[in-house]
Amino acid sequence: LALNCLGVANSIASDVSQAQEQFERALTIAEKIAAPRVLAVTKLNLGYLYSNLGNMELALSAYKAALEIWQSINEQQERAATLTAMATLYNQRGEKQIAFDLHAQALKIFRTIGHRNGEAATLNGIGYLYDTLGDRSQSLKCFTRAFELYSAIENHHYAAVTSGYIGRVRLALGDSAGALESFNRKQAMS
Repeated sequence: LALNCLGVANSIASDVSQAQEQFERALTIAEKIAAPRVLAVTKLNLGYLYSNLGNMELALSAYKAALEIWQSINEQQERAATLTAMATLYNQRGEKQIAFDLHAQALKIFRTIGHRNGEAATLNGIGYLYDTLGDRSQSLKCFTRAFELYSAIENHHYAAVTSGYIGRVRLALGDSAGALESFNRKQAMS
């Protein structure tokens, strides 16, 4: 686990080769001691690293491996988080329908386990997908529900970010007054 932390720290510090080395060492140890949670976390971290490097195939492979482990140990929250990461990757690849399907699976899990923060984050992902496809009314519905959830759990940072998303969509829909209200709310929350 410590190697994973070092890998994340190095990734943040943009020392990619050092981060990858730490994650690979963590993988070796997790496999030797048969620690599925550590193995899944490490695969997920490698997926994020590969995605940030633009290597979508390696990222997808790492995410799928993590997902398989989460499923095998019935870790629903982590499974949903991995599905969301995969959805983001597929969206970046332009495979919108697969991204929607993965987000839908994650959303169902987050709702089932009552994880409102995960539900809100996934709704933001779905809202973004709708927005990129030009379906701004569906996008607005998703962002609005995400804002409500973030507000209810007092996650002020992401409530403010989501209010900005709402403002941008309202502006695109021609609702200048609503957009201004959303942007002002974002400013007040930041």
